[in-house]
Order: sequence, then structure tokens, then C-alpha cells
Amino acid sequence: MATTKKKDGAGRPKIGSSHAKKPTGRKSPGGAKKAARPAASAAPKAAAKPKRGPAQKLSRIAARSTATATATQRPSRRAPVEVRTEAAEESKALALMIAKAALDKKAVNIEIVDVVGRVDYTDFLVLMSGRSDRHVLAVADGIEDELIRQTPKHKPTAVEGRPQGIWVVLDYGGVVAHVFQEEARSFYDLDTLWQDARKVPVSDRAPVVS
Repeated sequence: MATTKKKDGAGRPKIGSSHAKKPTGRKSPGGAKKAARPAASAAPKAAAKPKRGPAQKLSRIAARSTATATATQRPSRRAPVEVRTEAAEESKALALMIAKAALDKKAVNIEIVDVVGRVDYTDFLVLMSGRSDRHVLAVADGIEDELIRQTPKHKPTAVEGRPQGIWVVLDYGGVVAHVFQEEARSFYDLDTLWQDARKVPVSDRAPVVS
């Protein structure tokens, strides 16, 4: 009886043949399929923008004042000073009106700082102090009321810090008035930041607080 000789490798599955094992799609030990990786182009969700309270707004004002006072060599976006003479004189008159109204409310350490051509958001800063939070608010209210009484158009475009009475800022465009408690004024120290700027004399200056 003739015997047939098996060829070498007979019975073995050929590579790529239908006998090769196919992936079974096994699940992870937890029972759930592995999640596909997110696409690289998927952008993360933007974080919610925090709301700004009075403290953050005042910090922003102080930071802006610091940045402009320490970098006055940058070119101003305003027109040259000689072109703005009339507007600057109007702002100066308004600053003197603010100082007078503050004096009537017993504000102390009043300074009018001439920043014409040095910053792009105002012409004059009026710095002053109150002895307490109630005094600061009374000074700020007195300034607003007196300017409106003299000229109805003189309304501040923005007021910051009124609820706390620590540092109230009245923005009149060409003039920005800062009413501080003494501790806050020393802390933010705008006087030193603008110590090399020209000052406008204030008549009947209130006595300096010792």
C-alpha cells in the first residue's frame, strides 16, 4: 500500500490566509472599550471670564497709572501739546474747579498734576485725601454736586470705588480726580510716581496731614 508523504509545513496556516486570527476587539478589564483619543485639533473650552469687582477695577487703575508714569518716554497717541493748548486750558480750569470743591469739603493734601502730553487718557490729575471713608465719600459727592451746579455738562464719565470709600476715582475725561484715604494714598503712591511732573498751584491749600 502506497503511502503519501506529507509535505513540510502542511497543515500550518499560511500568512495572510483566512485561517489567521483576526482581532477580537477585547474589552478592557473594566468592561468598557478604551476611549478613542481626542483629535489633536480639538480646542479646549474657554474658561469663564471672572467678573470684575470694585477692588479689581481700582487695581487696574493703579496699574495703568504706574505703567504710564514709569514709561513716559513712549510716544503719546494724543496730538502735540501746542495743538491742544485751548483744550488743555479748559482741562486746567476744570481741575481748579475740582480742587476748590474739594477744599469746601475739607479735603487735605490737594495736588494738581499736569500730565499734558505725557499720557493719552487725561490732561490733569487731582490728588487729595479724606480722613475717613465717610469723609472720602463726602468729598467725592461734593465735587460732583458742585460741578453739576456750575455747569450741567460737567458729569463724570465714570466713577469707581464709591461703595468702599477707600479710593474714589472721578473721571471727567480731561481731568481725573482721585480721592484717597491717607493709608491708600501712601500705598499706591501716585504722588511719587508723578513727582517730576509739573504741579498747578492750588490757592488756599489745606494743611498737610502730619
